[in-house]
Amino acid sequence: MQRVALAAYLILSSVVFGSENGQQFSLFTSHSEIHSATFKTHHAGANIPLDAQAWPTIPIITQFGYSDHHWFAWLPQHPVYEAVEIMLFDSPDVARKVIDVYFTERLGSKNQDHYLSDPELAKRWNGRPHHREIEYKVLGEPGGPLGIHLRFQDKDNAPVELDFKPVTGGALKTAGLTISAGHAAGSTFHLFYRNKESLLGSSSLLIGGKSVRTVMPAYSSGIYPIIFSYGKARFDFKGSAIVNTLGRVFTEAPKSTGVRTYLGATSLPGWDNVIEVVTDEQGGALRYRHRDRNHFFQISFDPALPNLSSLRDGQRLKYEISLDNNTKVLEGTIEVSTSEQSGSVTLKWMHESPDWAKGRRFQSNIQLRSGEYPGYDLSVQRDQ
Repeated sequence: MQRVALAAYLILSSVVFGSENGQQFSLFTSHSEIHSATFKTHHAGANIPLDAQAWPTIPIITQFGYSDHHWFAWLPQHPVYEAVEIMLFDSPDVARKVIDVYFTERLGSKNQDHYLSDPELAKRWNGRPHHREIEYKVLGEPGGPLGIHLRFQDKDNAPVELDFKPVTGGALKTAGLTISAGHAAGSTFHLFYRNKESLLGSSSLLIGGKSVRTVMPAYSSGIYPIIFSYGKARFDFKGSAIVNTLGRVFTEAPKSTGVRTYLGATSLPGWDNVIEVVTDEQGGALRYRHRDRNHFFQISFDPALPNLSSLRDGQRLKYEISLDNNTKVLEGTIEVSTSEQSGSVTLKWMHESPDWAKGRRFQSNIQLRSGEYPGYDLSVQRDQ
């Protein structure tokens, strides 16, 4: 079970679901009531210029949505797909219950076909989403390995029937962080953490009435799928807010002594999904936290990630990614570099632990700009 499902189904990043310019996101919001802030630039050299306002640096596009249940099985003989998986969001604190059934291709970039029970979610999902009415029933006793039975129509209108059955008397064991299997490596860096797991007794799959062999069926509970998406986003400074093209508006929360907190909620109703950026008094980011309901992952910086006016060539800082249960899942070093072009900076995220992540490093490219709404353009890409 040392593999990672591409949890591209997630409840969002610096936005909510979808894709921009054919890459990751396309959900836009209008905030015409927010006025432009003052912005001044000059030749930077090794220093990134900006107005004296200490805006925090938000250098990533993340997706996160805590999931209650996950089922998985290999498909060793299917001509197209290597695996089938199910994600289910159905805990009492979920306003909108969602089931996602997805098939991962065997070859190439391992693209996925997702079948989603929520029509709005399907509209904003990147990749190949399909909205479907999905009938399902969860099997087994709460607190132990669970099974599921479901039915729906696939993209070719063929009936699909899928069963996972638990072992009588089976027990869950501690799981943890899985190793990435390279799914969509050109478009995301993803971490997939599971609290508990168990192999199941059996599984079966019928597509169009024909049986498809399944092997190694498994169930997991308490899923933390963390996605760093490669792509582009625009951040505008509008009065007292940072507004991005990913559907989030970051506003400063009531001040606490010594720190400032910027909250970026989604513009899609029905989802309690918030990004929190906590800074010191100078605007240096101490923590980046992406929360879905009562669960979150967090990036801590040491020293603080400098604000946009303080980024300088050669700066280095440590980062650590952890979960709300205090589990550390990754650590590494950020290296800052600037160019002679005014307002241009690159942050290289050099993962150091676990070992498999060293080959999946990425970089954040920031280009400051002026205009009607000053701000910056962000481009995140894999570090080749």
